[in-house]
Amino acid sequence: MISYIRRFIYTTVLVLLSLTSVCATDIDSELALDVPYAVLLDATSGEVLFSQNAYQRTYPASTTKIMTGLLVVEAVESGLLTQAQLITCTEAAFNGMVEDGSTQNIVTGEALSVDDLLHCLLMSSANEAANILAIAVAGDEASFVALMNQRATELGCIDTHFINAHGLHNDDHYTTAYDIGLLLQEAMTHPLFAQIAATSTYTTAATEYAQARTLHNSNALISDNYASGYLYEQAIGGKTGYTKMAGRCLATMAQEDDSVWISVVMGGENLTQADGSVDYQQFSQSIALLDWGFSQFQTVTLSPSTASVTSQLVNGGDAESVAVTLIGDITATLPTGVTFDDFTLDLTLNQETIEAPVSAGQLLGTCSVSYEGTLYGQLDLQAVEAVSIPEPEPTPSSPSSPFTPAVMVVMGLIILCASALIWLHRPKPVVASRRRYSRYK
Repeated sequence: MISYIRRFIYTTVLVLLSLTSVCATDIDSELALDVPYAVLLDATSGEVLFSQNAYQRTYPASTTKIMTGLLVVEAVESGLLTQAQLITCTEAAFNGMVEDGSTQNIVTGEALSVDDLLHCLLMSSANEAANILAIAVAGDEASFVALMNQRATELGCIDTHFINAHGLHNDDHYTTAYDIGLLLQEAMTHPLFAQIAATSTYTTAATEYAQARTLHNSNALISDNYASGYLYEQAIGGKTGYTKMAGRCLATMAQEDDSVWISVVMGGENLTQADGSVDYQQFSQSIALLDWGFSQFQTVTLSPSTASVTSQLVNGGDAESVAVTLIGDITATLPTGVTFDDFTLDLTLNQETIEAPVSAGQLLGTCSVSYEGTLYGQLDLQAVEAVSIPEPEPTPSSPSSPFTPAVMVVMGLIILCASALIWLHRPKPVVASRRRYSRYK
């Protein structure tokens, strides 16, 4: 029952991936690689640009160390370990080792810093370094492997299962090209991992058991020490892998302008050519895949023109409608040559009619932006100009009287004063005097 559910989930995810890939179905036929398993991802969005048996199980070999390195770097970031911390190699670090495996010949009792061990792990693919770091992080290899599988699940690697930290063959240790792409996508977001993966040559500190070790990156797109003729200017990091069962494998990240791709090729061979030269397919096919990706796709930021795209009805304004335009931009990975005019716009106004006033730049809705059925984002709709409420017309009024309150007061004072003056200067009345006559003269 569990296996049935797992297969159902896996099939469902594959269908969803096929629906969300950027035109991968239409363009895949233009490229055929000489390796059984390959995938090209947009490192920013995770979209699949090319796939060739990308979801079929295969063996990861030392691309396993992408996960090992990721967990160690996360332990450093969390403070569990420090880059300068010395880790002593124990006998447990040689569990499962084989004589012809990748090694830096670290011996029991030798102490190297976490930083040096990470360089041994990611640059020269030392198997014992994987175990030394695994034990430092989790206490023992089994506990670390449990962390590896848990982290793989968190990252969406639905068909990956780890048995060890180094990638030496085990039938139950498997993955897919797509899942390895997801691991590298996450790992390269961590500056310490990305810095080491991009390093061409590095020298470790000397120890009491060994002189300083000079390491060369096994990725020939980064360093020509392993194989010449494959240096790739756009390559910014990755990880090689090889076992007899897994074949020649390489996961690489490369950048050109704003376009950042992850290529994964697995199951390659070293093919001797007629002229005696050797075609290292993990490198040649990775370059072919990356070149194809950069020629077919581009990651661009597109901005719409300022021209209006629709209009909004306005009620109660000095205009019946207002022009509406798009604001913002869209960053997307698209086939080369696609412009914003090739997108399909789905406009949604917040209201059929809005009330005045409307200010210039006022948000009025949203616009979904898609290309060939794939939604790439939303832009806002805004008013181009302002719409005001018209001023009310003045109502007719009766002629105004010249006798304002102030005039009336002054006139009243004048009348009062005049009345007072008249009263003060009025004629005084004449009073008749009586003469007194004496009886005696």
